[in-house]
Amino acid sequence: MIYEVLMGMPNYQKALQIFLKNEISIDLICKIGMNRKSSDYDKDYFQIIKALQNAFLDDISNQEKHLKMLYESFKSLKNSKIYRLWFKLIFAKNPTEKLLKNNQISTCLSFANPFLNCKDERSFKETFFKYLHVFKAKATLEDYFDLNCRFFNLSDIIIFENGLIKLDILPKHYFKQVMDTISLQIFKPNNQLEQSISLEEIIGNTPNLDRLYKDLSLVLNAPIKNQQDIIRNTNHHKRQKFIALIENKFSNSILLKLLQLFKERANNSKNPKNPKIDKNIFELVTDEANIPTIFEYIVGIIWYKISQFEGDLSAFLKLSLQPNLLPKTHAKGGEADIVFEYAPKLPFYSKHNLLLEVTLSTKDNQRRMELEPVSRHLGNHLIKTKNLNDYAIFISTYLDPNAVNDFKFRKIMPYQKNDKIINGMKILSLDTDILGVILDKNISYEKLFVVLDNFYQQELKDQDYDKLYSEIECY
Repeated sequence: MIYEVLMGMPNYQKALQIFLKNEISIDLICKIGMNRKSSDYDKDYFQIIKALQNAFLDDISNQEKHLKMLYESFKSLKNSKIYRLWFKLIFAKNPTEKLLKNNQISTCLSFANPFLNCKDERSFKETFFKYLHVFKAKATLEDYFDLNCRFFNLSDIIIFENGLIKLDILPKHYFKQVMDTISLQIFKPNNQLEQSISLEEIIGNTPNLDRLYKDLSLVLNAPIKNQQDIIRNTNHHKRQKFIALIENKFSNSILLKLLQLFKERANNSKNPKNPKIDKNIFELVTDEANIPTIFEYIVGIIWYKISQFEGDLSAFLKLSLQPNLLPKTHAKGGEADIVFEYAPKLPFYSKHNLLLEVTLSTKDNQRRMELEPVSRHLGNHLIKTKNLNDYAIFISTYLDPNAVNDFKFRKIMPYQKNDKIINGMKILSLDTDILGVILDKNISYEKLFVVLDNFYQQELKDQDYDKLYSEIECY
């Protein structure tokens, strides 16, 4: 299939014709190799093609000698992926030292070796040209495998999970109805692959909505009668899936380990981008997002656990998520990183929103970077909701004392946007150490809210975060 795609391109067609019409030389190999970095990268193929030609076409009587040269020539290939592909094409097993010494390399040849079937120079050249470019393409596809997966993830249609490729729930049942039609096209020539055509043209007909609603009703265990029902119930399904992901992938011990890794990373002010620490974080979460995005995501999960899974975390997080519900891209600017919504739970609290402002900024730039955005986000939010019970918590691996004091004094400072004024805002500060304590002690949000609100209601001069943290640690 790869070769067919390549040979559909004029430059490959032209290169093959040049190869067939000219005598093999280093310059010819470099020309028809079409290496995008430099033609010099293809010089090593000259020794390989000469050894192949002698071993399987021109000098078969001295095959052992030429196979030994071929074996050594393969080692000169700079790309290990291409080396493995060529080696497996020719040899069924690796020649031992004894076989090399006794000139018995031919006993290691693969019966599937295509050069065994070459009867003349033309068929030999065609075979070499084919595998030269197919192996280059395969190596490139392998190099860019992760990137290609990320592009597919952007569609929110495909899920990569446990080594399998799956369709998300809605596209899965959408295409289920037309799978018979699509499957008939799979093994047929198609001249429309490079054309921009509508989905209806591809699948032949539009799936029946009544049948789609029926299928989704069975899967989601809920009545589906219209698009609004699909949105509502797929969101519920997504919420249950997210909770299952958290319970299976992010135990308290894993979350505490991640908090420690974030802290170690931040403490290394000279080189916060520690490759070893970052690798550990990527392995525990995902390598599809950057570290600040993962930090927001993990803090959101921890707070969701503290909140006993109340509400829909995927809606609270202002991140783009992959179909497997792992983080993808950072929250857009202009609003808080995470916004939790709480229904009234008297006598603990009234209906309110909690804005979590999350950062990995260090002591050198935290006050400059975070003071204005945090205050602005909460101020604008309060003006929009008109609910003065809404408040914010600033969370970081390190808390700059001046930033903490500035946030404390927002309690008595007005915030104005155009002609709208808010008289005071509630902004609290927690570091990741105390966040870990809250998680480890399984302190529920309703209990934590009372502790934090009692702290906030104190006179400013009496607000002591050391005492607050001690109270939480002794809970």
